Order: sequence, then C-alpha cells, then structure tokens
Amino acid sequence: VLFGGGGVGSMGWARRDAEVGWVCDNWQVALASCAKNHPRARTRCCDLGSRKELRAAYRAMGKLDIMQVSPPCQWCSWAGKRDPNDPRALLSLVWAVELMWAEWLPTVIMMEQVEPFATTAVWAELQDILAPAYELQWAMVDASFLFPDKPRSRCCQRRTRFICVGVRRGSGVTTDFAARVARSRQGRRTRIVDAFPELQGRMWWSFARRSYQPCVLSVCGQAPPVRRNAHYFPKEGRYIARPGDEGPLEECMKLSTVQWAKVMGIHEHFVLPPSTKDAMLVLANGFVPAVAEVVFDSLAWPREEAAPGVAASYCSQTEGG
Repeated sequence: VLFGGGGVGSMGWARRDAEVGWVCDNWQVALASCAKNHPRARTRCCDLGSRKELRAAYRAMGKLDIMQVSPPCQWCSWAGKRDPNDPRALLSLVWAVELMWAEWLPTVIMMEQVEPFATTAVWAELQDILAPAYELQWAMVDASFLFPDKPRSRCCQRRTRFICVGVRRGSGVTTDFAARVARSRQGRRTRIVDAFPELQGRMWWSFARRSYQPCVLSVCGQAPPVRRNAHYFPKEGRYIARPGDEGPLEECMKLSTVQWAKVMGIHEHFVLPPSTKDAMLVLANGFVPAVAEVVFDSLAWPREEAAPGVAASYCSQTEGG
C-alpha cells in the first residue's frame, strides 16, 4: 500500500502477492474504497499528525515486513504553495521519529514524495533520523519507463516521484532499487496509445489551468499527471484553441473515472468512491502501482526467509500529491 487513501499505489504490492495488512489515513471516504480494494486489510482512520495516535497505530500494527509512507506534499509540491512553514511539512518527519521509539522496526520502509522534496531541509533531517537504523537508497522515478511490455503494470502517465527505500541494518535484506530505476530510464516509455489503442488516430485532452499551456496532445506521448480537476471537459463552443495544441478538440474524447484510473495503470476492477470529485482526488493523491512493484522486485531476502507475506502501508493525510 503506498498511499492510504483508496489503495491506489498499494495495488503494486498486491500484484506481487504481498498481503496488505494495514492502511492508515485520515479520510474515511477513501478508506472505505480501500477496504473494498484490499478486503483483507485492516483500516484505521486517525490523525497521523498526532504523536499519541501514531504510537497507538504502531502498537496495533505489530511487526511488519514492509512499511510504506506517503506524507502530504502540498507544502513542497510544484502545484502547491511551496511553504516550508506549512505545518504539514512536519508530517514527513513525525512518523520516523515515533518509529525509532517503537517496539519494532519494519525490515523495509518505502517513502514516496514529490520531486522538490529532495531539495528540502526536511529531507536532510529525515535522513539523519533514519540512517542509524536503515541503509537508504533513493531515486526519481518516472513510472512511464517501468514495465512498458507488461499491460497490467505499465503506465502512460509522466509523473515523476521521489522514492526512498530503506533496508534495516543487519536484516540481511538487500536492494538494487536505484540501479533498477537507472536501467529503466534507458528503455522506452509507455505512450498513451499503448494504454488506449482505441485512441489510435485521435488526440488526448488534458486540462491545463494556465492559459499558455496546451490542452490537446498527441497520443504518441505521455499523459500529464492526473489531477483532481483532470476530468473537466469543455462544452461545445467553450474552448478556445491554445498555442501548442496538437489538434482540434473534436478529436478528443471525455474520459470516465475508470479510464483516468487506467492512465495510472489501474484496471477496471479497482473500486473508486461513487462521487466523481472524490474519485479524482483519490487518483490524484495516489501514485502508480508499478512503483511499488519495482521496489518489491528490487528486494533480495535471505535464503532462509521467503519474500514477505504482509506488506503494510503507513500513509498519512490523504490530501497529498
């Protein structure tokens, strides 16, 4: 599970037959969807900015093989206000501080954040907190490079994320995560038309808030990041062509929430909230399952141990990037 919420990124663990044991978040609507996508997982709706509730959550979870963390990103996201004094910045630290005082440490941790996070003082401080207990590797991951030849895993979205993988010192587990990501960038990318063959010869609509950005794109490229307003499609006669548009609006089609999920490598069986607004927010806050898949594939467990049967997520605050 990557992003508590509706269980978007966590589908990557499930695709590797790892059991999702726990999902924590503060948005009950998303957790209700997550419970349907991961019926064996236990969900916990709580304020993960509260150290008291963090400790209670850790005690309830027990010992885990893998813990995934996906803190809020508005405070450092390109699309946000980029305010280092935003109280949500502390949520990228408090989980780690409390984890170091917990009765157990997961064997592997994986944290997801937006690209600008790597240049913040919070990331430098987080490394100082985790480094005594974990060997860390991190990389910027563009999911459109991952698994281009696997229809169930590939993603046509160009959405780069900062991913950190930590392996507990002395556990015997190793990872070549950073090397795998570097090798993936030498291959080809999944295009929109690869994921949507029915769009061959048509165009792709992607709503851009800024007037100087094009909205009509070629299907031979990658889709921009899925955002909560991505489902907007102009009524007839309401759209004025923008510089950079690669075709007329008439060659585009309006996508359903199920199709927007497919942009991220999520397929028809995935359960989203019934409200379109909530569904798009779940997708916008989630990240591509292929990222969790490549992290899982990068782990080498000691021979006497099998690969983990339980992958647990520890995800804070659904309103993230």
